[in-house]
Amino acid sequence: MAGTAGVIAGGADGNAALRIGTVRAYDAGAITVDIGGGTLVGAAYLMGQYVPAVGDQVAVLQSGATWLVAGAISGPVDGNAVVNYSFQDDTDGVPATGGWRRTHSGAMVPSFAVAGVPLGREIDGNLALLQSATGPGSSDDTVESGPIPVAVGQRWTANAWVLAEAFGAEGGNLVRLLLTWYATDTDGYAARLSETTLCSYLLPIGLPWIRLRPGGTSTGTAVPAGAAFMRVQLDSSISITTGLDLYYDRVVAVRTA
Repeated sequence: MAGTAGVIAGGADGNAALRIGTVRAYDAGAITVDIGGGTLVGAAYLMGQYVPAVGDQVAVLQSGATWLVAGAISGPVDGNAVVNYSFQDDTDGVPATGGWRRTHSGAMVPSFAVAGVPLGREIDGNLALLQSATGPGSSDDTVESGPIPVAVGQRWTANAWVLAEAFGAEGGNLVRLLLTWYATDTDGYAARLSETTLCSYLLPIGLPWIRLRPGGTSTGTAVPAGAAFMRVQLDSSISITTGLDLYYDRVVAVRTA
């Protein structure tokens, strides 16, 4: 993308053109965007302002042969297979619908329900999935989306947003994003065939939303032999003095091949 600076000011008619596209792949410095009809272009993006993920609908500025992603736009994610991905189908205080479930172990007392996001910190509507644990002690929790049909030969990836709010002294708070593979759509977590870790993050408390997504190139994970269903898994290992609230929102799973 050499020469981007100073070029974006004018196209053939002296103006940059705005398009809407879909992110198909990304690496450390550029994004591949589908601008319609399967036409793929390589684009730069505003570092520190946008964290790309496959499936994002983005605003793209074009000036000649130069493309710049200005950021993601609101609305549904192209090809997202997660039911109730932003929890707006539910109401405050009730369990999440759409097949969402949780597995808990540890001394801390768990709570798991859809809840209102703290005022001014909303990311995709005013509701999110709230996982709380009160201590002292530790808590290991696995949150999974509803089952998604898959087939051997396909490749899938996922991403999600998480926000940590503590009401005690900070401890160790590890969050992981995984794909969990099952033979049937009714299998419990203990009956999983395998799981693929996409990323892990030592979560800071009190900062803005963090996007969980695979690093590097985003070619997706191949469906393993025997798997007919997949769930997006959000896994946390918490150790804290008093308690912690984790908000999950905009959970996405898209097929890459």
